[in-house]
Amino acid sequence: MISTKEALKAYFGYDEFRPGQEDIIQSILLGENALAVLPTGAGKSLCYQLPALIGDNFSIVISPLIALMKDQVDSMNKVTVTADFINSSMDFREMEAVFQRLEAGKTKLLYVAPERLENIQFADRMKSLSPNYLFVDEAHCISEWGHNFRPSYRKLREFIEHTEIEKVSAFTATATPEVIKDIVDQLQLRKPRIFVRGFERDNLSISVTVTKNKRLKLLELLNQYGTPAIIYTASRKTTEEVNEFLQLNRIKSAYYHAGLHHIQRRHVQESFIAGKFPVIVATNAFGMGIDKQDIRSVIHYNMPGSIENYYQEIGRAGRDGQPSFAALLFEDKDEDIHNYFLLNSYPTKELVHSIYNCLCDYARIPVGHITDQEIPINYDYLRVTTQKHDLSKALVHASLRTLEEAGYLSLISEFSKRFEFRFNTNATALKKYVTNISDHRKKLFILTILRKYGSNAFQRRTTFSPADLAYELDVEPETVHGFMNDLNNSGYIEYTAPSFGEDTVRMLSPRIPPHRLEIDFEKINRFFMHAKRKLETMKDFVFNTDCRFEFILSYFGEEAKNYRCGRCDNCVTPQAISNAGLEYLHEILLKTVYDFGDGLQKANILTILKGTTKSPKFKNAPSFGVCANYTSHELGAVLFNLEQQGYIKTDDKNGKKVSATNSGIEFLTEKKLIQPILQNRDYEKDLELFHMLREERTKVAAKFNQAVYLICSDEILRKVVVEKPASKSALLNIEGFTERMFNKFGEEILQLTGGFLQKSPSGKKDDDQSIPENVLETYRLLKDGYKLGEIAELRRQSEPVISMQIESILEIEPGIDVSRIVADNIITLVREQYERGTKDLKSMKKLIRENVGYPALRIAMAKAKNA
Repeated sequence: MISTKEALKAYFGYDEFRPGQEDIIQSILLGENALAVLPTGAGKSLCYQLPALIGDNFSIVISPLIALMKDQVDSMNKVTVTADFINSSMDFREMEAVFQRLEAGKTKLLYVAPERLENIQFADRMKSLSPNYLFVDEAHCISEWGHNFRPSYRKLREFIEHTEIEKVSAFTATATPEVIKDIVDQLQLRKPRIFVRGFERDNLSISVTVTKNKRLKLLELLNQYGTPAIIYTASRKTTEEVNEFLQLNRIKSAYYHAGLHHIQRRHVQESFIAGKFPVIVATNAFGMGIDKQDIRSVIHYNMPGSIENYYQEIGRAGRDGQPSFAALLFEDKDEDIHNYFLLNSYPTKELVHSIYNCLCDYARIPVGHITDQEIPINYDYLRVTTQKHDLSKALVHASLRTLEEAGYLSLISEFSKRFEFRFNTNATALKKYVTNISDHRKKLFILTILRKYGSNAFQRRTTFSPADLAYELDVEPETVHGFMNDLNNSGYIEYTAPSFGEDTVRMLSPRIPPHRLEIDFEKINRFFMHAKRKLETMKDFVFNTDCRFEFILSYFGEEAKNYRCGRCDNCVTPQAISNAGLEYLHEILLKTVYDFGDGLQKANILTILKGTTKSPKFKNAPSFGVCANYTSHELGAVLFNLEQQGYIKTDDKNGKKVSATNSGIEFLTEKKLIQPILQNRDYEKDLELFHMLREERTKVAAKFNQAVYLICSDEILRKVVVEKPASKSALLNIEGFTERMFNKFGEEILQLTGGFLQKSPSGKKDDDQSIPENVLETYRLLKDGYKLGEIAELRRQSEPVISMQIESILEIEPGIDVSRIVADNIITLVREQYERGTKDLKSMKKLIRENVGYPALRIAMAKAKNA
């Protein structure tokens, strides 16, 4: 056996291994089970190709993508014919030829798709040939927590046990510690050597820019970082729009997404690799298996949905080792796009039941019956009958996949259908017919099906895929369908085609009432929450103020404590924010938000602090220009941090305005930046009055088109809450309250304080457990099943105040149903953490990573406390 260094030079032309490669290869050669997590561009495939090439027998590589599989085999065979693949596009004779090369020892690497492992004949054949190694590529696909789970990967363990292959290794470019553990468990790797290497990229600089003017920033980045460049977007529509914008600015570019015909996709991909244009704008459908070494920059026009996707995509820059750049452009609506994708990927129980019923009704299948006919998916019918007129195709397919996984139906997409044909004539007559055909394309088509299906198609009905034939012939699937129909009409073949041009389903069991469907909706919800957490982590990365590579390394399980890369925007920012500076920014930003009690847009906060606003309303703010020396990114990161800590909140209903929360007000009070409300036995009632006064002040400010602090400051309102004046003179006697304020806001104040003063004592003792009078209306609405926001709107009070009222109600009536406000799974999570000792809201918020606000969290804690 030649040495690994000799094999590296002989087969791949390299003198040295990349970092981590040699250790992994030695582990495999020693017969150990290895699990290697190596990012895109780190030379992952060489780690299994080299041991296979120098081994005694052949090895199997499990690869999920047919196109990628073919590319790797072609690449290997450029040096020496040592690799083969077997996939669904091959006929019996082609597969048999592969087996014969294996038996003759001519093939060292056999690439197969995971679906092939379910074929018992294939498994038996592999067992008889005794492969040396089994390598699982893209191993994250075996984990339900991975970013591209494929159920067919779960059959790997059975295949391994059947073939008795002991030397099993797995490879992936992106896997968190959670996914690594799942891969080991699913493959039952014995004492595996786990390698997590290469997530640090010495030649790659990364940055994040928070901006609403993405297009101009994009031009700036392309000019700064250079090309070739990949620009990733979140949607097909954005891909085409950005490409058009670049071309209008005389940048030669093309776009790529899954909606293009496969011929267009292949042309665009090959042209970009060949350097025919410098920029490609694409969705994440582009990039798998792209072998282009000189990509100088990868720009994310929209935030990706997970760290895994982000790192895999930026890893396509700088594979030649030269300095390269990755930039991410972020704005708030990026998160909205991914939330939309999530909602269209995880259907509700009600929707799944409804679509199941609608499909059965459309096909006129009674309960207890089944049909062997394919049922077409009529989207317009589904929208009308489910009464969801905005029902997307994506959500319909997600619902159908749910029913498919549960075994009730089979989803048959256009490209997965198997059509049937049989030659009606003998080979001599067909040859004569082909000789006289003038249509070159039709002649090529007949010769192709003769080559692929040969004598079998003369003897029996043969299944085939129009999509595979279309791909091979570089034509549309509809063209294949047309040729088959022509031959059928001419009498040379018998052609049977299911409904062409639409997606269909086939029932696998008799119809049952929807409530009897056995589907694990809790599991679907877990997947949804898992994807949601990945999105939140991606947003954490955007606003992370420490080293960005440290964040990535830690995420993937590499030791990275106190790590600084010296290349990301946070490491090279000339004005690094000290702890003292960070505390100052927390105070000044929160105080600015607090001063505008009716809320502020995030963009306005930044322009006030940087002193760049032209609005007279904002120029009068006390904090105008005090942070002129900080960047918008630094201030944006602090805003995000304040929101994470629960000190501010964003009101989506009010144009995404930011306002201070109770926790934020308490923080400012502790810092003595605002005057506290008197802490007395009526604290909760005073807090309720304070919020009512602030809400009324917001209305008055809107009426006079003035900032709220010009109407009346919060400091003065706090004094009003304590004094509760009953007359104009009493109100004017409060320090700081002026005649001008009274003219604008005085009557409203007296009306509210008078209402509180008129509430006579109930005469009940402190320990009386009846519902307090001031929350009776909230109690009624809660019992009637209203949501938190609806109660707040009906009572004209803020959600924090309502949540405190519900907290009081739960102390008296712990069994009251709050499921319309807080999901049961959130209550369960909160209860578990509460029983472990977490008693305060802020700590609970950090532990419960779910998308739940502080008011709802307060209610969940009250439920846990009084359970």
